[in-house]
Amino acid sequence: MDGYDLVICEECGMAYADGIPSQAEFDRYYAEMSKYERVSLTNVEKWRFVDIADNLVPYLKDGATLLDIGCGNGGLLCELKTRGFKNLFGVSLSSRCTNNMWSKHSIHGMEANISDLQKFASRFDIITLIGVLEHLPNPMWAIKVVSKLLKKGAAIYIEVPDAGRFASHTTAPYQFISMEHINYFSGESLRNLMARAGLHAAATSLVERNLSENAKEPIIAGLFYSHAPDTWAESGLTKYLEASRQAEQRINAE
Repeated sequence: MDGYDLVICEECGMAYADGIPSQAEFDRYYAEMSKYERVSLTNVEKWRFVDIADNLVPYLKDGATLLDIGCGNGGLLCELKTRGFKNLFGVSLSSRCTNNMWSKHSIHGMEANISDLQKFASRFDIITLIGVLEHLPNPMWAIKVVSKLLKKGAAIYIEVPDAGRFASHTTAPYQFISMEHINYFSGESLRNLMARAGLHAAATSLVERNLSENAKEPIIAGLFYSHAPDTWAESGLTKYLEASRQAEQRINAE
């Protein structure tokens, strides 16, 4: 395609590309013309995976099962493996990427699109979507599919470009208006999307990731839970009942 219309919703502020190919055509593009199959990583790419892992690790418990959707050659999973995490699995549209991931890092992966995930029987503690949602024509549907793969109380970790800060990171004309990018998020529109899909924001932050040694990309990072009960009431009542029990013992003893 030669280009697309960039549309901004007056109701919610969400921005998206209009007049684009179908999801099936994008899936075929990523399967057959992927630019993510290069095995060797540049220093910038290594820094990026280290930064993402630093952001993600505080939310990972020992023995956590993690699914990385859009894993590429497994750069993030490899970084997590070096930090002692073992139950790691990746999904990519490119079979070459998943084959590279196994041959280079001994990490299991599967060639699959979002629709294929509906057939998964496994459930995970953390699912990561790093630089994925901005590539999907129907992010709401995708989140609903992905959230069904979560264990109870599990979470989705997301990173997307922050369109609200593009202007302050301009180093080349239109560098953030990619042919592959369909959705343009702000922190508010990302939280709105996840809330409508029934996921609760536990933490969101604004970070920067290196695109090159001299250019950075503004990023919104967020952790969203499928089931986030209010533990304050439970904790408060438990403490109150224990304090009352001790007070009653003192009264009875006297």
